[in-house]
Amino acid sequence: MTDSAKKLGLDGVRRPLREDYDDQVDSTMQALAWAKIRPKAQGMIDYWRTTAEPPAPGAKVLMRASQDFTDQKVIVNGTHYEVKNRLVEVDACHAKFLYGCGFWRVC
Repeated sequence: MTDSAKKLGLDGVRRPLREDYDDQVDSTMQALAWAKIRPKAQGMIDYWRTTAEPPAPGAKVLMRASQDFTDQKVIVNGTHYEVKNRLVEVDACHAKFLYGCGFWRVC
């Protein structure tokens, strides 16, 4: 077989097409975009803070939602909280439930 035939892929070896990797590229790009949105490990730091320091009764915590959060209301354990400009003020005892939903504490 000539060198020009090998360069054209006529040597019988199947080379992967670009379409074979489209899903992998898409999922990688989504993961990288999500990593840029939130501060690194901020959710875990806030969670550990709340477990180490029990909240005072009636204490409020200001929390911020991720950029893709579009709802106007958050419901935690039957309590409704209004979201304005991705900010919501919740009871300190309810804050720990929002960490897993893309919220983090605003200091």
